[in-house]
Amino acid sequence: MVNSEFYVGWLDYWGLEHSTVSIKNATKMLEELLQLGANVNMYMFEGGTNFGYWN
Repeated sequence: MVNSEFYVGWLDYWGLEHSTVSIKNATKMLEELLQLGANVNMYMFEGGTNFGYWN
């Protein structure tokens, strides 16, 4: 099993509230995947771009 894009948050858009995911929920989801023996790619854990004000 492979999770090619494990998101630890979500996208933010100009003018909208900052999107967050609790550490507790993200950790629980990751632990469940690892217990199943899944391979996980931590997608955009930190960083990103702002080309044209898009992230």
